[in-house]
Amino acid sequence: EYNNFVGGIAGDAEARDGIAVESCVNRGDVEMVSGTSLSYAGGIVGYVLGSVTNLQNYGKVSAKTAFTCDTVSSDWKISLYVGGIAGSKHYRNYEESETRDFVNEGDVTAVVETALDEGILAVGGIFGENKNNAFRNALNKGSVKGNGAGKYRKVYAGGVVGYTSIYSNVRGYEKLGNRGSVYAEGPYRVWTGGVVGYMERSNSQFPALSSSYNYGDVTGSVAEDPRVYGVP
Repeated sequence: EYNNFVGGIAGDAEARDGIAVESCVNRGDVEMVSGTSLSYAGGIVGYVLGSVTNLQNYGKVSAKTAFTCDTVSSDWKISLYVGGIAGSKHYRNYEESETRDFVNEGDVTAVVETALDEGILAVGGIFGENKNNAFRNALNKGSVKGNGAGKYRKVYAGGVVGYTSIYSNVRGYEKLGNRGSVYAEGPYRVWTGGVVGYMERSNSQFPALSSSYNYGDVTGSVAEDPRVYGVP
């Protein structure tokens, strides 16, 4: 399995202690065309493991995975994670620094074109995917678009976060805002939200999301004729 990491500041950033990326600004456009099974693109960083704080992106972020395979029955899963700040952000065990303060003003676009059936497309104005730990104080002003082919592909699109699952013992998301339009389309399952496309969390004393808003139009679509995506 091959991976591709692209970011306006760093492709891949991991920190065992302290903060992985802090106080960075990107004003250039970020573009990725990938032929790998797992790809990450972000205005600041493609993939990050550890805390991030005070990040701003003003450039467009566009990513496309176009994967062809002679053996269409291959069990490979083709997945793409794209965000205005980070494509995917994962929590580092014993992470102590707070994850907060993000602004994105660039349009974010993610496209998967493949004959292979399974995988994930996650796109968000701030993070495409955010796992295990929530954050606060984030604003997205750019449009968010996701378009995923594949018979059983799952598409997640959110004005702030496309897909997230967080621990029950951490505080939830706070003070998230979106002012851009959100659009997602696919042939199978599509989750679209003005703030979060899909959120998963077990029982907790804390609200999963609070003090947040959306002003942008939100559209989610499953193709009326799935044959346009290669679905018989």
